[in-house]
Amino acid sequence: MWVAWAAAVAVVAADSAVAANRGRMAREWDPGEVCEVGSVPSEDQCRYVQEVESCSSASWIDYLEIAYCDMSGNLGAAFVALIAWLAFLFINLVLVVDSRIVPNINTVAKCLGMSDSLAGMTLLALGNGAADIFSAVAAVNASKDGANFAISGLLGGGLYVVAVVAGVIAHNFEPEITMQRVGSDAGWYMIALASVALVASDKQFRLWECIIFIVIYCTYVVYSLVAERIEAANSKKATVGEQTALLSGPAGTNPTFDYSDEAESATQPAKSGSHTNEATVTPNIWTPSAHDGTWADTFRRVRDELFKIENESWGEKPLIFKVVTLIQVPAHVILIFANPVVIYDDRGKTWDRNRHVLLSLFMLPFVVIVFDEDTFYSNNAINLPSIIVATAVGVLVAIVTRVTSSVSDPPRYQGGFAGMGFLVALTCIYSISDEVVAVLTAAGYMLSISPSMLGMTVLGIGNGTCDLVANYLMAKAGYATTALAAVYAGPMFNLMFGLGVAGIAGFIKYGEGLPVVPELQLYLGVIFIVISLTLGVVFSSMQRFTRTHAYIFYGVYTAFLIVTISVNLA
Repeated sequence: MWVAWAAAVAVVAADSAVAANRGRMAREWDPGEVCEVGSVPSEDQCRYVQEVESCSSASWIDYLEIAYCDMSGNLGAAFVALIAWLAFLFINLVLVVDSRIVPNINTVAKCLGMSDSLAGMTLLALGNGAADIFSAVAAVNASKDGANFAISGLLGGGLYVVAVVAGVIAHNFEPEITMQRVGSDAGWYMIALASVALVASDKQFRLWECIIFIVIYCTYVVYSLVAERIEAANSKKATVGEQTALLSGPAGTNPTFDYSDEAESATQPAKSGSHTNEATVTPNIWTPSAHDGTWADTFRRVRDELFKIENESWGEKPLIFKVVTLIQVPAHVILIFANPVVIYDDRGKTWDRNRHVLLSLFMLPFVVIVFDEDTFYSNNAINLPSIIVATAVGVLVAIVTRVTSSVSDPPRYQGGFAGMGFLVALTCIYSISDEVVAVLTAAGYMLSISPSMLGMTVLGIGNGTCDLVANYLMAKAGYATTALAAVYAGPMFNLMFGLGVAGIAGFIKYGEGLPVVPELQLYLGVIFIVISLTLGVVFSSMQRFTRTHAYIFYGVYTAFLIVTISVNLA
């Protein structure tokens, strides 16, 4: 009897197991539900990430499918691969900004005759903040619920810049700075932060709010330019007043002054391009190229740029330099043959007719491959793959470049290559930022971590690294005060234009406003940025940032990381 009972129990248990297994295998998920792969049984995770749309990635690589299907759910190995790939992306992001964005923007601004201030608040700000802005756009395009990720990434990057980057510049260069300049930029940045906090509390990101963000920054630009003009006029009046006091004769006399160009030049700094100092100050931007016109010389120059060989051989380079350079080789090859660069002060240095013929051929096809999902298919009005059309245009431009230019002298239209180089570089940054957002989103799903947490920390640090490199190089070149000013103006541009453009892109894609969850992480970011800005204003009252101030900035960011991680764990 006991044997029969045991057998019956075994049969029932087996039937129950089979039924449960069938139920599990037959389980279906709503394709539109929020991706929560971490709560799904391990045996179903692969099918889950394939069926639920929010788990799929709009980037080039579907990271969740690789982790749960191709790697059979081995999350340890998947995380190692993701971290290595993320480091690769950020290293190449810095390469694009440093080698293409900065020099091309400088050339475009000078060719257009823009003042340093206007260029700094528009083109240069766009160049430094391109990674932040495109990351925000990518977050919104990846998901309708991506507004929180976009906002947190911009806030995290801003905090990293006003705390860590400001600290690095203060620690290494101790620049002089005026309280008026820091106070003005910090005040406008706080207005921007307040507007973001209001949007978060409203739980909705509407189209008119996106437009308001852009208007706020444009108003800031106009205010800054007007204030600069007024300050320059007052400075000139003060200089003339001092001369009047020094040159006036005894009481009752009325000396005359010569306000000719020569006299005025004695009271003003020499201007580049003026007839009095043209030979010594104005660079000869039309220096002939040292290229001899052979393809052998072209590829020698490509090799030197690829491995950054200038004044010292490859063997003399530090080990870390060699490692980073080798990591950048694949992306650098693409930049060399598809992304032109023009150095305004020495155009002959970057002119190589053979290479520019290739650049003319490959630029447009590269952009089409990045933006057109149907590049190699005939899904368009002319029934031709877009890559064929782009290549045909590239061939035509290459022929024109070859016929209308010489080996030794850069053509007069070389500035156009700077503009195209800037646009192609933005394309590269968009593509890289799209992958960065996809990696972090996948990591968040795998770890069940809030996207805002990842945006405020990992994405913010990664995007802020571009600002760190650009501002550090600027300070090292002798413009530490300008670099410190960019620390406060740049993040505001990223925040206002990043959210404005991302919100408009989301409205175009989804036809309505974007939902925003008022998470504590967002408000923590705003609070710590305000603390850093306030400290910057206080320190600027001493007319200089010192190493002591740098340590305080580092402490603020460290405290932010501790609080953020504690909140997420709680």
